[in-house]
Amino acid sequence: MFLGHEFHHSEIIDLPDNVKFGIKLTRGTGIKEMYDGLMSGNTLAVYSHLHAASYQEFPIRFVDACLR
Repeated sequence: MFLGHEFHHSEIIDLPDNVKFGIKLTRGTGIKEMYDGLMSGNTLAVYSHLHAASYQEFPIRFVDACLR
């Protein structure tokens, strides 16, 4: 779990039924039904802005993912 906030809101037109979401929100609206973060391969695109200090493992995991 990490803390963050939704920064923008828009509507995605023709969102595929098989889209993969990366985040289940506890507050906010997300892209669809409280889900946010479109996933493709090892890429996660979100409107939510991560508060990195809320997730202490973030820097190490981020660098590891970049190196892969």
